[in-house]
Amino acid sequence: MIGLEAGKEHPDLIIFIHGFPDMASVWKEYVDELALTYHVIAPQIPLKQVNYLSFQNKILKWIAAKKPRKVFIVGHDLGAVWASSLADLLKKDLTGLILINGMGIREFQNRLKNPEQLLRSWYMFLFQTPLVPELLIKTFPEKLLTIPHLLKQSSFLAHKDGLKTFWQYRVLLKEMLKSIDHRPSIEARTLILWASRDAFLLIPKREEFEEHYKNFQIRIIEGDHWFHLAQTEKVFGLMKKFFGDPA
Repeated sequence: MIGLEAGKEHPDLIIFIHGFPDMASVWKEYVDELALTYHVIAPQIPLKQVNYLSFQNKILKWIAAKKPRKVFIVGHDLGAVWASSLADLLKKDLTGLILINGMGIREFQNRLKNPEQLLRSWYMFLFQTPLVPELLIKTFPEKLLTIPHLLKQSSFLAHKDGLKTFWQYRVLLKEMLKSIDHRPSIEARTLILWASRDAFLLIPKREEFEEHYKNFQIRIIEGDHWFHLAQTEKVFGLMKKFFGDPA
């Protein structure tokens, strides 16, 4: 499950969760840089469908086994969904949360009411169909990976195997369509970094987060959905300031 891991001796832990259609390797530059002062891991989203709870439970068990002094979680795109769910479960055991162009299940659930967001998220509904996504991915992987660039998301790095993680949309949509029997409460400090030119997600409003996040700030960054891969120095600076003194 763990795609990347480094900095094993440090008691403070940072977990990076990648989005779709990325792989854990997309975080390598971040892992290498932050491993100088932190213990860093980047889990690999399974390429075959797993239960919604099983994946996050594996991460929770891994955290418990390491017994870190501080825990930070960073999630991009669908990785932000997993990150916010983990934050809700960890409560005060989580020190900080960074969401990059992504949000939690309940925030996405509310966005299903927005026609413009539904239009931007057309592919999510394509992935619900039986057999069609598997056939497209098997037959036209290279063409599918050109879509972000056609939408002027030039920071995107193609990962052919990452397409196989499309199953997340099936699992997460089922979660979004469930009746709300739990209202998450994210207690950890939360930094939301969002691109000004995201082709897939609308720029968030503060009221979208006010119900579930107790202490958050939103920063709008000039760039596309994968701006954190093109502007690493800028994002490193924001992250290091957010993480604070690791001593």
